[in-house]
Order: sequence, then C-alpha cells, then structure tokens
Amino acid sequence: MAGTADAGRVKDELTSGQLDFRRDFSGDFWTSAMFGVRYGDRTKSEATGYSLTSAPVISSISGASFDAYKLNNFNIPVLLNADFDQLRTTLYGANVGNLDPGSVPYNSEVSEKVWEGYVQGNFETTFINAPLSGNIGVRVVDVDSQSAGDSRTSVWVEATPGNWVEQVTLTPTTGGVSYTKVLPSASMKLEIVDGGFLKLAAARVMSRPPMNELKANRSISTQAPYTGSAGNPYLKPFMADQVDLAYEYYFRPEAMFAVSGYYKNVKNYVGYNQRAETINGNVYTLTSPVNSDKGGYIAGVEFTYQTPFDTFIDVAWLERFGVYSNLALVNSNIKEMVPIGNPLPMNGVADTTAILDLWYSDAKFEARLGAKYHSEYTAIMGWDSTNLVRVMPETTLDFSAGYNVNDKIALRFQAGNLLDTPMKIYTDYKPNRVGDMSYYGRRFLFDVTYKF
Repeated sequence: MAGTADAGRVKDELTSGQLDFRRDFSGDFWTSAMFGVRYGDRTKSEATGYSLTSAPVISSISGASFDAYKLNNFNIPVLLNADFDQLRTTLYGANVGNLDPGSVPYNSEVSEKVWEGYVQGNFETTFINAPLSGNIGVRVVDVDSQSAGDSRTSVWVEATPGNWVEQVTLTPTTGGVSYTKVLPSASMKLEIVDGGFLKLAAARVMSRPPMNELKANRSISTQAPYTGSAGNPYLKPFMADQVDLAYEYYFRPEAMFAVSGYYKNVKNYVGYNQRAETINGNVYTLTSPVNSDKGGYIAGVEFTYQTPFDTFIDVAWLERFGVYSNLALVNSNIKEMVPIGNPLPMNGVADTTAILDLWYSDAKFEARLGAKYHSEYTAIMGWDSTNLVRVMPETTLDFSAGYNVNDKIALRFQAGNLLDTPMKIYTDYKPNRVGDMSYYGRRFLFDVTYKF
C-alpha cells in the first residue's frame, strides 16, 4: 500500500500569567481605577508527512460491503457509502495505519510571546439630571511571533523499472513578525427614562491570526513555472475600529425591547490568495494566507423583544406564557479572495438571522418552542481554510421542557431539529455544484438530575 501524508503529530504548550489591581475612590466622578499586566508564551509544533506502513492489497471486495443512496434535487449519479474503518481493515489488514519510522516528517513550529498591559477608569455622574456611568481605558499589546519549518521539494524517480519512488528534500526556513498595538476603548450608559438606557461604546480591537496560518512551511516546485503553497509567518493582526449604539427599555419584569446598531471599519482581513516570494533567486507564486490591502466595513442592526403575554391581555394566568424574538441584519463589503474575479462574501457573515421562541414557566414546569433562521452565508468546510463554500438558508425548530419534581429531582426533555432540516452546501456561486447535503435527523434527549 502506498504511503499517505495525512498522518501527523501535534504538540501545543502555553504558559501564561496575569496580575490585576483595583483601586476604589469616593469622589463625585471617578469611582474606581483598574490596571494590570498579562504575559503569554505559546509554542505549537507539528510533524506531518509521515507515511503509513505497507500492507498487501486485496484486488476485489464484495458489493455487499456498500450501501447505495441517491441525492435528490441534484443531477449526479448514485453514490456508495460504507463503514470505511471496517473497509480499510478488510482491504489492507489490521495493522495498517501504523507510522512508518522510515518516513520523512514535515516539521513546523510557531512560537508567540505576548505582553499586555491595560488601565481603565470607571465613572458615575449625572447628565441633564439623568444617571450616567461608564469607563475609559487603553490596552497595549506587544507581540513577537516567530516560525521555523521546512521548505519541501520532491521529485518522482524510477528506482527500478516500473517502481517509482518520491525523493523528498527538506530545507530549513524561518520567518516572523513583531508589532505593538495601542487599543483605546470607552463606553457609557445613560438612563434617559425609568428603565430605559442609552448605551454607546467605541473601541479599537485586534484579533491575531490562527497559529496554523503563521507556519513558515512551504511546498514548492523545482522547475518553472515556480509555484507552491505555504503558510505566512508575516501575517499582521486583524484590526477594527468600531462603534456601537443601543437603546434598551425594560418596561416590566421579564420584559424588554432593545434596538442596537454597530459599524466596524476593518483592516488587514486575512484570506487565502496568491503572493510572490523570492526563493533561491527565483520568484515563486505561492498560495497562502495573506492580509487584504483593501479593508472594508461590517455594519448591522439588531432588534430584540421579549415579554409575558399578559402585557397584551390583562389576565393573570397569561403571565406564565411569553415570547422572545430577535432579528439581526448585517451588511458588509468585505470579500474573500477566491474565486478570483468574483470572490465570495466574508466568511461567517449571514445577512439575516432570526429567532422566535414561545415559552411557558411556573414554579415547577417550564417549556420552550424555538425557531431559528439564517440566510445564505460563506463558511469554511472542514479543516482546510482554503475550502470556502456557501451554506444555503435554513430554518430549524427545537423544543425543550423541564419539570422540578422536588428540591432534589428534576426532569428534562429536549427535541432538536423537529423539521429534520438538512445542511445544504454548494461551491462558488453555483447552487447546482453540490458540496455537501447532510441530514442529521431529529434528536431526542431525556435526563434526570438529582442534587444531594
């Protein structure tokens, strides 16, 4: 059996420490001050490219080992399914899958040393006779990220007539980046009417790239055209300047209405694209994670409303029934970098999401029936960040109920995905190019809790 590069080993170590301090004041404006420092040292190493041990191959296998199924609504042939663990054992033997000690591993190590310090002042006062509270602060982050790995080239040679083997050459390669970011923030809450709060917040925020995207590893060709794939140890952090404005009104116990809006100005968004890098005097075109040089915005508005039903009809027993609802609308001009010429919208952003729950609650029994909806959005399929797909709109329905028998015993029942909603995925901008259609079925759970 030929080897495979799927096997590997991962080691992830993190050492961190944090100190926080607080000082309270009795003045008319500042109520307290907070400051602190944090240090983190993380190292993640991987060794991939191990081959599996050889095993004799069976030339044929019974068709009874497979199940046939057809995917509706798509013009594709009947597909075969099987227990692939059992199939592997039948084909190659029980010992297949052990690492071959003679294989050449493909190593990488990424280390991050992060210092953070912050100071924050909290205040309380009045504004036009209305209570006003909030905080003002700043956080400073210093990051040193370094990566060491292998630059991999390979060529297939005919060792003996008809016997081709892969000759792999690994060359050490390194890279890294250091930066310091200053992240100010401020927020305030003004009670403009009894139970009604106006909230405003502004901040600069930062998100560091995942460590697996910072690897210095690359796999490159040995002749023109010079191409390859690689990590990118020079990635800069995802940055955003954002402002949030919200109004919340609590008009009775367990009842509220809220509307909020936000705007984020985004820089250095990370996606997958081609970049040029000079290696051994040759200019290579590498497919790797890169920082977008365009930037963009994410803006949205969200509405929330919840209340018992006796708000509408003044009947005592209706206070045990109620509704919760939420609607979120998002708009963004940020695009991924693929497909070239017509890139997909930003990963993870759905234009519309909605929740509607009906509930009942008393001293011993409670129940909830909830519906959720999301519009179409871009997602990463599996562990490969380059595998971008579109998830179709879906609506799901769930139910849960709980009963307190006494102070010690409680019963709970949950039913998930009552509509048997499948997850439908397609690639690029073409809904007829099926990526995946998964039926997870309805899920039922019953449990008993005993406190002692």
